[in-house]
Amino acid sequence: MNIKMLKAAVTGLVLIVSGFANAGLIINDDLLSGTTNHHYISVTSDAVIDFNMTSSNIDTYLWLFEDDGTLDVADLLANDDDGGAGVNSFISIFLTSGDYVISADACCHSVSETINMSNTHSHAGSYSINISGPVVTNATNVPEPSTLVIFALVIMGLASRRFKKQ
Repeated sequence: MNIKMLKAAVTGLVLIVSGFANAGLIINDDLLSGTTNHHYISVTSDAVIDFNMTSSNIDTYLWLFEDDGTLDVADLLANDDDGGAGVNSFISIFLTSGDYVISADACCHSVSETINMSNTHSHAGSYSINISGPVVTNATNVPEPSTLVIFALVIMGLASRRFKKQ
């Protein structure tokens, strides 16, 4: 078999397999003492969305609101304290396409404190929210594996071209 054909076959296989992988969306942030963080997301198509909030130094509390322009108690769709592993939070919910607000908090705050983004507690620490499903946000997106594969293939092509000249 021709070496060029073998390279093309391997490249095609890698691109096909990497297209099946989905890194999802990961939000990393810090919770300051006396505050609540709001993250705005858009669901692009109707689907079950999983929200998994983890932290190594705070008891996480996750809130999910519909974003209709004014955040109030009537917009609350779901909340969770310890549904994940240990004291981590987990919400799995069917959402229709539209805009939503995820509020990251530490344990034991009221819904009004969460909406107002302030509270009287002194919990602080870093956290991550892993979201699976068709979601976009202004947070940092993790590059999909296919993007990394294409980048690696370009680097390998440039390196092999340099070695051919020598």
